[in-house]
Amino acid sequence: MVQITCKNLSLGYEGKTVTQNINFSVNCGDYLCIVGENGSGKSTLIKLIMRIYEPESGEILINGRNIKEYSLRSLRSAFGVCFQQISQYSVSLSESVSIGDVSRPTDEAKVKEALNTVNLSELDAMLDKQLTKRFEEDGIELSGGQWQRLALARAFYGDHKMLILDEPTSALDPIAEDMVFKSFRRLCDGHGGIMISHHLSGVMSVDYIMVLEGGRLIESGSHEELLKLNGHYAMLYNIQAEKFKKGMAEDEK
Repeated sequence: MVQITCKNLSLGYEGKTVTQNINFSVNCGDYLCIVGENGSGKSTLIKLIMRIYEPESGEILINGRNIKEYSLRSLRSAFGVCFQQISQYSVSLSESVSIGDVSRPTDEAKVKEALNTVNLSELDAMLDKQLTKRFEEDGIELSGGQWQRLALARAFYGDHKMLILDEPTSALDPIAEDMVFKSFRRLCDGHGGIMISHHLSGVMSVDYIMVLEGGRLIESGSHEELLKLNGHYAMLYNIQAEKFKKGMAEDEK
């Protein structure tokens, strides 16, 4: 079980405030989505939780203990993470998935399960094949969407206490995106999860939404609560909804 609590969390560099006085908690089983425009501090917040960055002030607690009391290895092994920047490792397909949990030997059945979760089961017969042609001429070349789904499989592999996904669907089509949101929801049951997403159509069923702007937490609540608030979240949601309606109308012409 993992509970994350952030208290008065602030970080800045080069005279710029990145996060300022952020307070929130994520409990075991909760499904949290963080939204906001580019530069609002969403990815920075995740990197603070993973101790890639250290806060200037405030603290982060895991199960009531400051994260500095945990070793980096034990802290990071508790989370299955997919960052926004996708890495294309020139290793076997099986190894590319299983490095999501290096604490135990590769489990081929779990590798296949993770691939199936992200709709890459067509690659099951290629587990020993090398990815990319960097070192082997017959290496597998994947599409941008496949690389992103492979990164998700890496996060889903293993027995992590909580999942964290940073813009996991930016290279995916709407059908694949919907599959990722549903899989993430299912995998978070009994554990917990944090997702950063610009695509607000997929966050309507989450337990809790945090809205960041300029490094500050300006709104929080459910999708319905934030729409009723008619604030920043409602503005972002309505803009995306109008774009979707316009695109549908143009497709029907």
